[in-house]
Amino acid sequence: MKIFFGIILIICLLLSFGCEEEQTNLLPPTGTMANTPTTTSFSKAENEMKSLIAETLGTCNREGIPKVRNIDIVNAGYGYNLDIHYSIDDNLTEGFIKGGARYDVLDVMEVLYTSSYDIQWTDMYGYFSMVDDFGEAREMEVIHARLGEDTAAKIIWNNITADSLFNILDYKNIHPAFQ
Repeated sequence: MKIFFGIILIICLLLSFGCEEEQTNLLPPTGTMANTPTTTSFSKAENEMKSLIAETLGTCNREGIPKVRNIDIVNAGYGYNLDIHYSIDDNLTEGFIKGGARYDVLDVMEVLYTSSYDIQWTDMYGYFSMVDDFGEAREMEVIHARLGEDTAAKIIWNNITADSLFNILDYKNIHPAFQ
């Protein structure tokens, strides 16, 4: 089964290099609440969190693909809820690609939950080029990881690994090729 997914991943990678498809239509919709903050302090905090996330993720190594696709931040009145859509970097092997995607989640979660912001929930959505059932290569969501404030408060960030974090997430939905 691993060989099958490895072959599929290689085909996806080969097809994605020749794909000249417009990528803008693949981005998730932008939320309205994050774009219309109600107070100046929320706007400042939102911009600081977005900068922190973008700095942590860096740039995508896949040509023409933005690393940070979209960030929605909602001030729920008792803390912030974040939806972060990001692109997963390509790498030499399937294992390195999956590991890099998990470390992106770990790095962002750590920087957010150790910051001074009151983060209630963080949802991260990772996208990668995959081949669908019809043979078309397209960017699709392959990881959805959610961490809440209560679970994050129990984590000793200096000692946790990406795999350990994925074992204790409050919610996760991972495409079979990324498990």
